[in-house]
Amino acid sequence: MKRWLIAPLAMGALLCASDSDAQVGVAGISPCAGGTLAVTSTSSNVQLSNCGPVVIVYNTTSQEAFYALGNTSSTTATAQSSSTAAPIAGTYSIPGGLYVVLNVNNQTAPFLAAITSTSTTTLRIVQGYANP
Repeated sequence: MKRWLIAPLAMGALLCASDSDAQVGVAGISPCAGGTLAVTSTSSNVQLSNCGPVVIVYNTTSQEAFYALGNTSSTTATAQSSSTAAPIAGTYSIPGGLYVVLNVNNQTAPFLAAITSTSTTTLRIVQGYANP
């Protein structure tokens, strides 16, 4: 068999796995909770579940969002208004259309806060256990 046939055949074998071989999961985790956070230019937050240590936060629009994790319902995020702004401790960026994977191992029922500099976006949240 020629070498150029081996790669497509191997890929075909991977793509043709039976349903019994498939694992249910989203982006490498076995989900146990999900949610949504509507984000505006005023910081808002949502309490995460205790069900799993891994949290995937997906920014659904092209609008950049800033997020922070905390242990209380007063957790807030701070928006950066310029691409040359100095970093703000405890607040991180999620560019539009991308996601971040967070580990909340040591926090009990943490809060996720988010804000935009302008406009609005929606964050989709999936929480669970990482698949090896």
